[in-house]
Amino acid sequence: MPSPPGKITFGQQLKSLEAGGFIFTETYHSPGLVLGRHDHECANFNFTIRGHCRETMRGHSEECGPSSLVIKPPGETHSNRYGSLGARCLIVEITPARLDALGPSNHILGAPVSLCRGPLIALASRMYAELRRCSWGAELVLEGLALEFLGQLARRGTKKSSRVAPQWLRDARERIHASFTERIGLSALAESYGVDPTHFARTFRRWCGCSVGEYVRGLRLQHAAEQLAVSDRPLAEVALAAGFYDQSHFTNVFKLHRGLTPAEYRAATRRNRSRP
Repeated sequence: MPSPPGKITFGQQLKSLEAGGFIFTETYHSPGLVLGRHDHECANFNFTIRGHCRETMRGHSEECGPSSLVIKPPGETHSNRYGSLGARCLIVEITPARLDALGPSNHILGAPVSLCRGPLIALASRMYAELRRCSWGAELVLEGLALEFLGQLARRGTKKSSRVAPQWLRDARERIHASFTERIGLSALAESYGVDPTHFARTFRRWCGCSVGEYVRGLRLQHAAEQLAVSDRPLAEVALAAGFYDQSHFTNVFKLHRGLTPAEYRAATRRNRSRP
């Protein structure tokens, strides 16, 4: 059965359950909410279900839209700024006792990690579905999924020679966030940072969990989703403003990744806007 919520969020805590040293909490943060620099006692990961948040830590800002994941060590100082739709998230805390029980393997939670694609995203989605269902045996299932998550994180970590992304990659991501509605050529982007295009593409995927094209598409979809929710602009205008070349292409891509057409998404968002 649900336990008292973990002390992880300054937003609304919708549901929480503790299992095997992990605390699973569904949260909601209101539109436009700004949280100054703060930290949390427990190592944790934040999986965005709906909405948008800009998270800043270690001098770097991360745009967190639907199906994005941010993993933070205990005591990691950060700040948050929520978008026009707010954000609904799954937050999973790893308690100090559980972290200690990992022994030498707890180094996998020693540095922040941000992802938008891959097996960790799939596992986070399964955890959220299980928490929402909260049926008999949920504690056992959630603990198993959390342990599998840590195993995948450890496996991912062995592929890296460094726990810090190169500066050129961080700069490139900032540039992509500033110009994602424009045409972005991978070769030209790599050349501007003095990096071989193949190395650029491989390094970007290793650190971001997806290709440059997939990353840009995610930013465009998030921008379009926000515009659909807060404006009455025609769909063709929303498509072009987000960087899609026409409304038909926009509709096909949006439905493929969001499960609804842009028109259906706009209608659903309007119906649910007053709900947490």
